[in-house]
Amino acid sequence: MALILLAFTGKNIESRKIYADNSASSIVYFMSHPMHDWDASAKTFKTVITYDDATKQINSVASVAKVQSFDSGNSNRDSHAIEVLDALRNPNITFVSNDIKEDGENLKIDGKLTFHGVTKPVTLNAIRKDAKSIMTITGKMEINMTDFGVEPPGLMGISAKETIRIDYTMTFRM
Repeated sequence: MALILLAFTGKNIESRKIYADNSASSIVYFMSHPMHDWDASAKTFKTVITYDDATKQINSVASVAKVQSFDSGNSNRDSHAIEVLDALRNPNITFVSNDIKEDGENLKIDGKLTFHGVTKPVTLNAIRKDAKSIMTITGKMEINMTDFGVEPPGLMGISAKETIRIDYTMTFRM
């Protein structure tokens, strides 16, 4: 899967690219319906940062996840999600940063999220932890499905909540 989504923020272009270690990283979405809640984990995703060794700053981040790779443990639910999200036409969910502000461990990452073929500006608030030669970035965000042209799925005539929570942990071996 090609990842040519990297957008530089105008900072030091001598930064190096570091890919997240997928064996220690995760992207999980959580949804809620009056009858039950569920979550699904992405099995296929790539995240890359540009990192300035001199300043120890993250200059940019880009991430892509395959819609078809999310696994909730229920193949019927996952198949329905692929259908609802029109994964053949919109196979990827992407995020590309355009500005990153670091304040101690706190990161504020402004960028663009593309979901269901619709691109919207979003701000991610994350926590950065450095330990020896490993950097871990964790955070949560919420999106409203209808903002991206997706009708919430229903069960027994009742729709799920419009809001999806996405938790992410990205681990980078420096």
